[in-house]
Formats: sequence, C-alpha cells, structure tokens
Amino acid sequence: MTPQVYKEKESNLEYLKIDNNSKTAIILFHGYGASMYDLYGIGETVQNKNKFDWIFPNGFLPLEMGFMLMARAWFPIDMKALEQAMQA
Repeated sequence: MTPQVYKEKESNLEYLKIDNNSKTAIILFHGYGASMYDLYGIGETVQNKNKFDWIFPNGFLPLEMGFMLMARAWFPIDMKALEQAMQA
C-alpha cells in the first residue's frame, strides 16, 4: 500500500501515514539526519501489519547533509560541542 503524505495545519507537522482504518497506530520517529521516508519499510517486516495504522512523522528542523541532500532533526545539536565532548 502506498503511504499518503499529510501536513497538519496547526503545527506544520508533516508525516507519512498508512491508513488501515485501525483503532491502533504505530508511530515511528526517525533519528538525526534522517527523514520520515527512512523508516517506512519497517512496516513491511511486521506480521499482521494491516492490523495497525502506521505513522512516520518528519522532524521539524531541516538539515543540509551536503551534496544537495536534505534531512530532518527533532532538535538542534551543536556538532562542534559534541565532537569536543567526544574527544575529551
């Protein structure tokens, strides 16, 4: 089944949804630098996947990953401070 892309007007939240007319939903949040499309395939590996609605929200913050690739994040990360902390 092809997911539909929705955009909430109030919050500007964008998400993919596979609507199986279920009363139960599984919501999967992607990691830093990914997008709502990255986790979509997980639903295909679940037995009885049609028992659930599947929702894959997109992070609020746009990230440039280089080579004209766009990704998303849920909150900002100070990469310079993270690298310094990892070296210490």
